[in-house]
Amino acid sequence: WWAMRPVPPRLPVSTSESATPLLAYLRGAPTLRRVVTIDLVLALVIPTPFVNIALSSFHATDVSILGIAAGMFGVLLGRMALTLVGFRGSPRAVLLITLLAFCALQLLGALSLTDGWVFQQRVLLPTIIILGTIAVTYAQGLLAATNQQLVAEDHRGSLGALLVTGRSVLIAVGALAGALISALTSSQVLLVILAVSLLVVVLVTRGFRGLRGI
Repeated sequence: WWAMRPVPPRLPVSTSESATPLLAYLRGAPTLRRVVTIDLVLALVIPTPFVNIALSSFHATDVSILGIAAGMFGVLLGRMALTLVGFRGSPRAVLLITLLAFCALQLLGALSLTDGWVFQQRVLLPTIIILGTIAVTYAQGLLAATNQQLVAEDHRGSLGALLVTGRSVLIAVGALAGALISALTSSQVLLVILAVSLLVVVLVTRGFRGLRGI
């Protein structure tokens, strides 16, 4: 209340777009539709609960606090970077760089999980988690900001609700599938599958070509 009291409320303005259903609006906005699709697909293939799955499957309780804290710290740094630096240059290039860097960290993490070796490395373990989390937070923040930039004001609330619901469902599906794969194989195999899945997304979208020109 203290921060917002100088801001006068803006009365809603009815336009022709207000009466257009959201899905119909998205069909007529191909660029926004592609960005929304990429946003939701990444919610599925980015391993939000992977650290917890790996710690559990390797019974690495002695470093569990370190791993979880590193993930939280990475999110904090990623959000601070979004706030202080913002987005510079081409969104497509930023997304490619951050996600390819994250993919490389996934493969490095898979290699370091051999015989649980990384859990003995009290510097490398949090470093991989922090850098990976920063990259993911920045990439997903870019997509969220791009969605808000492209959508018409009349549909901003409904699109935001769709994205929050869609991300939540897809994250849950990804977590369940990841836990199942890890139980049937190993966390190492799961991490390789996730890295390959992310590379497939990059290839199918032709390097996020839909973001070109934004």
